[in-house]
Amino acid sequence: MFAIVLILNYIVMRVLFVFLATAFVFSACNKEVDSMKTNSNNKGEDSIEEISFIEYILTDSTCYWKNFQNNEGHSSELIIINNYDELNNELECEEATDESEIDFSKQTLLLTRGVSTSSDAEVLDVQLDRVAEGTYALYVKVRRGKALTPGPWAVAIITQKISDDAIVTLNVEQIDN
Repeated sequence: MFAIVLILNYIVMRVLFVFLATAFVFSACNKEVDSMKTNSNNKGEDSIEEISFIEYILTDSTCYWKNFQNNEGHSSELIIINNYDELNNELECEEATDESEIDFSKQTLLLTRGVSTSSDAEVLDVQLDRVAEGTYALYVKVRRGKALTPGPWAVAIITQKISDDAIVTLNVEQIDN
């Protein structure tokens, strides 16, 4: 009987040792990962920050955005506009207009446009993130309509000043109706 108690005690101690050793290893790994996260944030690396904006709508019915020219096989494009000359290069107007509501000394207009598989596509959502200093990501969600012919879509937003040499990546998600 004494031998059985010793064997059971030995087995319980081994199981307990394995359990405690495993818990210690996982605990040490979590502390190391948390430490790495803290250290990377202390090194000045940027975290993703959502940037506020307002949608820019052409209120003058005589102006519209030039259609996207799909010359290079892409289905969408993004244009950083930092002055009135650049803005006027992207507009078609039947008569002269004054689009003075943008203060290009403090603001940038981001114009994105593309072609959807349906002519009645609708832009559902737009989000602008700063992923690092001078690097941004613009996310656009476009809902395809039921029309069977391809058609253009466009959205423009006014946001804080973004330099001409900034990197802005465009991510377009087209979803079905």
